[in-house]
Amino acid sequence: MDAAVAKPAATPAESDPKRSRTRYWLDHGFQIRYTALLALSGLASALFFGAWMYRAHLTTTRVLAIEGALMPEVAREDQRIFFAYIGLSLVMAAVLGLVGVALTHRVAGPLHVLSMCMGAVEEGRYPFVRALRKGDELVETLGDFKRMVDTLKEREGRVATELERAIAALDEAAKSRPQHADEYRAIAAPLKAIREEKRARLAG
Repeated sequence: MDAAVAKPAATPAESDPKRSRTRYWLDHGFQIRYTALLALSGLASALFFGAWMYRAHLTTTRVLAIEGALMPEVAREDQRIFFAYIGLSLVMAAVLGLVGVALTHRVAGPLHVLSMCMGAVEEGRYPFVRALRKGDELVETLGDFKRMVDTLKEREGRVATELERAIAALDEAAKSRPQHADEYRAIAAPLKAIREEKRARLAG
């Protein structure tokens, strides 16, 4: 999604998007939890099937009733097969762990962007909603957030326009009725402060 709005003064986290995009650990709790779950599930599955196959191998060896000089060689082969199963199980767990990091990053990255944007809104700023990377998740969620920001900006723009009109009317009234000019200026003063605040927000 190539979503973008007028960019305000960037926060330190927003000012270096390249840096945030290359960080794979953005939400440690979420990513570690699900990566570990995926890796452990793969390890458990590999160990289960490996143990089953190894047991079948031992059963076959017993059925063949191999004796004599061949037994040491059979024992060594059993040991090699056992360690091969263990090694393959660990490799599978490591691979699934790396896959888990990549997959959770596709969720944690957009959540990180959304969190920064929500923090900007909380501070009274309209954030720059940058484009997500190809393959990221939560594209629709970030699109909904961008539409919300656009709606808020449009609404605040209309309020700012109405404030401009009210302030202009008060200035005209102060000129046409100088005896009440101080009263009109007193009414206009807080409106001007609100107008300037909204201008600053809209300008970023």
